Amino acid sequence: MVHKQITRVRYPLLLSSVFVYQPSEAPFDDLSSWPLSNDMSKKIRGKTIDEYSRCIHWNSELDIISLKFKCCSDVYYACYQCHEELTTHPVKRFDLNANPDVKVIICGNCCKEMTFEEYVESKNEYDRLCCFNCQSLFNPGCKLHYDLYFELDSDKYGRDHDIVDCKI
Repeated sequence: MVHKQITRVRYPLLLSSVFVYQPSEAPFDDLSSWPLSNDMSKKIRGKTIDEYSRCIHWNSELDIISLKFKCCSDVYYACYQCHEELTTHPVKRFDLNANPDVKVIICGNCCKEMTFEEYVESKNEYDRLCCFNCQSLFNPGCKLHYDLYFELDSDKYGRDHDIVDCKI
């Protein structure tokens, strides 16, 4: 199996990076934790493509969180699609109203685990969603998928909120 590496290419007129996939010589048969560092691969599963937990499904510069499902509460998954492809059981979502103190999100940059409330409330000085520990920016579009991961109060965290521009 040929795996792909990401090469970050900067274009002078663009403000964000473009990822270019290149074949790799890496002899891996399973993408479930490649190429994360040993510490992160114990916590994060998925068809990851870089050390920040981006996966083959979601890999913009801002896609650096992984999420925990109730059915697999000892690990995080890069996304719901990775969970579907790597497990044989249906998803069980965390009820965040009943379990608000459970750490359900992990930052792919610094590995800081956080509750859902910590995650959604952490903003930088420009009111951008970010890690409260390392200040790495997160994808605000993830809010469109909260219901795939969690049972929560839709009035508080529903899909009706405005989504800010995801460009860096």
